[in-house]
Amino acid sequence: MPTFNSVKLLPVVLPQIEKVIPASAIHKKFIIDNFSTDDTMEVTESLGWTAIRNKIKGVENAQKYGFSLVETECYAVFEHDVFLAENWFKIIPPLVYSGEYDVAQGIRIVEIRGFRDADIYDYDSRIVTSQDNAFYRIGKDGLPLYDIWGLNYKGAPKGGMKIVRYCVRRDVCSRHLKGNLTDCLMRFYFIYRFANLSVFSLLRYFVSSPFLSLKIFKSTHGLSVLFVYPMERFFMLLGELTKKMIDG
Repeated sequence: MPTFNSVKLLPVVLPQIEKVIPASAIHKKFIIDNFSTDDTMEVTESLGWTAIRNKIKGVENAQKYGFSLVETECYAVFEHDVFLAENWFKIIPPLVYSGEYDVAQGIRIVEIRGFRDADIYDYDSRIVTSQDNAFYRIGKDGLPLYDIWGLNYKGAPKGGMKIVRYCVRRDVCSRHLKGNLTDCLMRFYFIYRFANLSVFSLLRYFVSSPFLSLKIFKSTHGLSVLFVYPMERFFMLLGELTKKMIDG
């Protein structure tokens, strides 16, 4: 689990994971902390998880570092703000253990107008939706299957990557704990200060966001998404620009 300033969320999220997943099925449980400025690591340890400091700032770096520490054939990845669905363990891991899929996951929905519509649109239009709330099998080459983001929506590999058998179960729905609209926007602002994405990429996302929000509106009929989605992309860009200014 990658974390960043998660001190308020972990006392809710971590016990739920332990409630859903039997202790007998757990080998190790740890977080990779992305240089939090609060007591995230101390709270993590107090809840019985191992806290490990990220080596290089960046959400993607934290994810890859975590994957590099995997010791078992199969493993799970979660987000620090996802309240795991009660039926996750009964449905998701068996899809991988059976050999039918390499990766399986449920969905997670933000219960905030606008963000909820964007989530629903994503789950209806994508094969690969996220890296969290997912159960993975180590690849045949012995390396973790963390590079599934190279797949396009039709499942074809980019850059010569292997095709990964991926399953998303929409009947396993976790709650994405984002608080309110302000909390959501500020979380995107702070997270993308450490996301290692280029300003150009984020600017492109922001410029295209009004068009995509209109597409989402036509699909979900959620009026709020027309202004919420561009605001989300703006705060992502603002976080990266702030980072550039601080770093000089």
